[in-house]
Order: sequence, then structure tokens, then C-alpha cells
Amino acid sequence: MPSAYQYILQQLKNQKISLTEIAQLAINYQGLYSQVPEIETTEELLKKIIQQPQVEENLLVCFALENSTLSEPLATIYQSENVTNSLLLQIAATFGTIGISNYFEIKLNHPELIHLSNNPKITDLALSLAAALSGELAQMDS
Repeated sequence: MPSAYQYILQQLKNQKISLTEIAQLAINYQGLYSQVPEIETTEELLKKIIQQPQVEENLLVCFALENSTLSEPLATIYQSENVTNSLLLQIAATFGTIGISNYFEIKLNHPELIHLSNNPKITDLALSLAAALSGELAQMDS
């Protein structure tokens, strides 16, 4: 049985989303405001974020919801879109409220950054990871 981390990587791969694309989105956004490390370093930071227990748990629930594999009674509890949005915002907020601000700033005011990846499948889930990562990058630069 794969580890939670390996499962998450496989789910992202199934969605044709790479860690490099998520890291590049964070670099593209945070680079507007501060110095950012090279892509390799940023990707390593992303891997550490994904492996944090609260992030892993939220990602696993999000994938279970997407794949309709969540069993009862959790399936009924988590069927609301508001629950998914809450999970995504919790991921974005891994390093504080700056991640939530980054999430909405990218989504609403910088959609061109999402399209720079040339991957139309950059989902809200991937965006939440990029927002958390950009929050970490901002804290590193301060």
C-alpha cells in the first residue's frame, strides 16, 4: 500500500499536475513581491508542505471527495462544496493568513499566472498548494 504522500503524488499525476507546475506558479506569484529561490529548492519546500499531517489529511479528503470514494457517514458530511472550499483554504493557510490572501489574489486578480503553466488543469486544489507555498516563500524572504 502506498504512503499517503505517494498516493497524493499519484492523484496529482492522474490530474496531469506536476509539483514543478505548482512550484512555478508560487514562484511566478511570489516573485512579483520578493526574492524567491530556484525551482529545485521551491519544489523541495512544496514536498515538505504536502507531507505536513494537516495538509496530507485535507488533500486525502479532497481526493476522496473528487473520486467519490469517501464512505458513510463522512460522504454525507463532506458532500457540500463549502466543505471542499474550507479544506482548500486550510491548505492555503498552512503558513498563516497570507496563504489565503495569496489564494484569492491569484485566483481573482492574476489568473494569467495560472495560465503560464500551460496546464488548464491547474485546479483549486493545486492553487491552494501554490498559495501555501507562496506564503512560505514570503516568510523566508522577510
